Amino acid sequence: MFDAYIDHANDAYAKGFRGCGLLNAASEFPAGDPARDSVRIHKEQVERLLAQGLTALTDNARARELAEHFSYLVEGSVTRAGLEGTPERLERARDFAAQMLDDL
Repeated sequence: MFDAYIDHANDAYAKGFRGCGLLNAASEFPAGDPARDSVRIHKEQVERLLAQGLTALTDNARARELAEHFSYLVEGSVTRAGLEGTPERLERARDFAAQMLDDL
């Protein structure tokens, strides 16, 4: 997952990498708008998929917890990478996630 975002951040953009396009778009709509709800639902789906994949490594409760942590790492690092215009925050977040998996 982190590698996909890193690849995305490394793409050549005319105005540079600006983070998550979905979150950027959602920020243009007021709270409660269906467009924002669509982005939220997508982010929730990604977290559920992460949890499902992690159940091969640990119990369901721990998998859900790790998926939530990884979601925070992804969202935060994508935001910072977008502000800074480099993938370095994503690379660090990937390393943090790998360490969490090693600790299982």
